[in-house]
Amino acid sequence: MQAYAALLEALGLAQSRNRKLALLAEYFRSVPDPDRGWALASLTDGVPVRVPLRRMLGDLVAGFMDPELYRMSRDYVGDTAETVALLWPDLPQAGPAPRLADVVLAMGHGTAGERTQRLKALLDASTATERWALLKFIGGAPRVGVSARLARTALAAGFDHDVDEIEQVWHALTPPYLDLFAWLDGRAPRPSTEGRAIFRPVMLAHPIEDADWAGLSPHEFAAEWKWDGIRIQIAAQSGELRIFRQLPFDARRARLEAWFVRHAPERTDLSPLIRFETFDALRTLWGGARDDGIEGLMLKRRDSAYIAGRVKGGWWKWKRAPMTLDCVLMYAQRGSGKRSSFYSDYTFGVWRDDDARELVPVGKAYSGFTDDELRQLDRWIRANTVDAFGPVRAVSPGLVLEVEFDAVQRSSRHKSGLAMRFPRIHRIRWDKPAAEADRLAAAFALLGRS
Repeated sequence: MQAYAALLEALGLAQSRNRKLALLAEYFRSVPDPDRGWALASLTDGVPVRVPLRRMLGDLVAGFMDPELYRMSRDYVGDTAETVALLWPDLPQAGPAPRLADVVLAMGHGTAGERTQRLKALLDASTATERWALLKFIGGAPRVGVSARLARTALAAGFDHDVDEIEQVWHALTPPYLDLFAWLDGRAPRPSTEGRAIFRPVMLAHPIEDADWAGLSPHEFAAEWKWDGIRIQIAAQSGELRIFRQLPFDARRARLEAWFVRHAPERTDLSPLIRFETFDALRTLWGGARDDGIEGLMLKRRDSAYIAGRVKGGWWKWKRAPMTLDCVLMYAQRGSGKRSSFYSDYTFGVWRDDDARELVPVGKAYSGFTDDELRQLDRWIRANTVDAFGPVRAVSPGLVLEVEFDAVQRSSRHKSGLAMRFPRIHRIRWDKPAAEADRLAAAFALLGRS
C-alpha cells in the first residue's frame, strides 16, 4: 500500500504525460506480483471488489463523529476518500501497511457487516495518505489523470514492448495479470487468445482542427458521413472469425463491400463513401450536415491499419459546427477532486421574454475554460452570491457565458422546456451586459436545426 499510495500521490501532482508514464513504468518494474497487477487493474478495468463503500464509511465514521459534521466536511472537501483519510483517528502503527492483495482478499467476500469491520482494520493500520489510496483503490476511481490507455502505454514502455502487443491480448486477461507480467518479465510466452471470443479494442478518431489541414492531401483519404450512435462488435469463436486483420483501410473496405453484397443482411445499410476531389468540395457537403441531421464527416486515411486507441493521423472526425447561445449564469456548484475548492459546475439560462425579465435554465456545463478562467469565475461567484442551497450558490444575473452545444431538445425537466446537448463554455463574456443575453425564443428557434 505504501508504494501504491506514493504512486497515486505522485501521479496526482504530475503535470506532464511523460512524467506520468515514467512514474507508472517504474512502479510496474519495481513492485512485485500480485500488487502491481492489482494496481494496474485499479487504473484500467477496475478491481473485482464491489461494496457499498459510501454507506460503510458513513457507518464507521458515525462511531467517532457527528454524521452531520461528516456530511458537511465531505461536501466541503468534495471527495469521500480524502475526507475520511483526514478525519480518521491516527493510531500507533502495529505493523506494516496492508498490501493491495490483502485488501482484495479482505474486501472480496463476506457479509456487509464483516467487510465493514475488515475495512475498519485496514484503515486503522494505515497512515492518512495510505488511507486515501486504500479508499481510492476500493472505490475504483483514483482520478489521478491516468486513462486506461495511458496505463497500458506505460506498461509497454517499461518493459520495452509495443503497446499494440498488449492491446491485442488485453481482453483475454484478468487481474492481477500474472501471465501478462510473466511475459513482460521474460519468464513466459505472450498470453494466447486462441479459441477465445474476446473483445477487440476499437479504433478512435481525432477531432480535426484548422492547423491539421495543411498536412493532409485529398487523395490520401476516404470520406464517410459521421453517424450518431454506438458501435457494436461481434466476436465468434467457431471458425476463427476475426474482424481486426492489419490490412489498410481500402482493403478492409473492399472486403466489407463484397461481404455486404454477398449476404445482403436485413435492416442494415452500408454507409457509402463520399466522392470528392478537393477539401473545399468536401467542406460544402460538411456545411449541410446539420440540415441533413448528420453529426459531420469522417476522414479515414486509405493506407491506415485498424489500430486500437486514438492514434493521430489515421482517422479524423469533422463534426458539424456547434450552435451557440449567450446565456446568463444562474447557479454554481463546487466541483470534486482537484476542483473541490472551486465553483466549477455552472447552470445557465436565457431570458423568458422582454417583460418579465425571468431567467429559465437551459443547460449545465463544467468544461471549456482554463484554470485561470476557473479562478476568475470562482471569485466572481463568491462576490455575487445571493443565496445558497447546500453546495449550490445562486448568483445575481450579471455574467454572460457564450455556450457551445451540439443541439437542443425538448425537456420536461427544465423550466424552459429545452435542454442543450453536450454544452461547454466557449467564452466568458465579461464585456456583455446580461440584459443583452439571448432569449428563449432564440433557443426554440434552434429546435428545427438539431
